[in-house]
Amino acid sequence: MHGIRRGHGDAVIDAFNHLSVLLSIILGLAITQILLGLRALIHARDRVHGGAPTLIWCIALLLMYAQGWWSLFGLRDHAEWTFAEFAVILAQVTLQYLLAAIVLPEVPAHDAVDLRRHYAAQQRWFFGLAIAMTATSLLKDVVFEGRLPDGANLAFHLGFIVACAIAGSVRSARYALFNAIVVAIVLGAYIFALFARLGMP
Repeated sequence: MHGIRRGHGDAVIDAFNHLSVLLSIILGLAITQILLGLRALIHARDRVHGGAPTLIWCIALLLMYAQGWWSLFGLRDHAEWTFAEFAVILAQVTLQYLLAAIVLPEVPAHDAVDLRRHYAAQQRWFFGLAIAMTATSLLKDVVFEGRLPDGANLAFHLGFIVACAIAGSVRSARYALFNAIVVAIVLGAYIFALFARLGMP
């Protein structure tokens, strides 16, 4: 009985499948972290105070993670993987998990949950991690393509970094809400414009 001969394309897909397992696990954990946090808030809703920006950021992060999982498919035909290429994507999804880990507070069994206070306490860390994650996304293009992304893609990354830098330093509840709404809207438009089809851009 003869063994099955596999072509170069099969080897590329196998490499992608192997490497994507760990990335998918981390992204899945990030999504689970947020969903479990939202579940806890729903159960404790009578004790939850404030926090519209936090909840909007939860939605934005879930949208971001779904887009990340969606766009990961675009690497299925990438040949000759290097550890640097894998490491930069691993760093990006790890930062995404850390964002998910701090966006919502632990919900105590009986005490009140103040989302405004939690936002203020985690503000610099959250937006610092968001900037690092976005910078890693830019680095990914450099590692894979040898250049920064073009046009609207680069503009969104730079705009997101600026928005996070301001949001991380401005102590204003009104601005926090304004920033969260604008980022969520722009993020949705960015994903719709550049990632409407599987594997794109």
